[in-house]
Amino acid sequence: MAAPLLRFGDPRKYQSGETEVTGRINRVGDVAVRTALYQAAHIILSKETPYSSLKAWAMQVAKRRGLQRAKIACARKLAIILHGMWIEGTDFRWRKETTAAVKMNTRRSSRQDGK
Repeated sequence: MAAPLLRFGDPRKYQSGETEVTGRINRVGDVAVRTALYQAAHIILSKETPYSSLKAWAMQVAKRRGLQRAKIACARKLAIILHGMWIEGTDFRWRKETTAAVKMNTRRSSRQDGK
C-alpha cells in the first residue's frame, strides 16, 4: 500500500519572480479531520493532560504567539505525528525516550515475542 499524502494545514505560498512569501496555514483537507485535530489540540492545551513534549512545545508557542495560534500549530503537529505513527505502525510516546531506553524496550519485546 502506498503512503497516503498528508494534506492538512500546509502554509500558503506566493511566488513571483524573485519574491517568495510564505503565508498563513490554509484550510485544505477533510473538514471532519481538521475539526477532530483542532479539538484534540484544544484538549491537550486546555485540560490537565499528562506531560508530553508536544504540550510543552505548544505552550511555548502560546506564550510567543497566543493560544489560538498555538492550538492550530499543535493540531498541525499532531497530524504529522499521527501520520508518522500510521505509516510506521508505532504507538504514541508521551515522553521522549533516550535511544538506549528505546533499544532496551525493543530487545525486551522481541524476547517476549520469541517465547
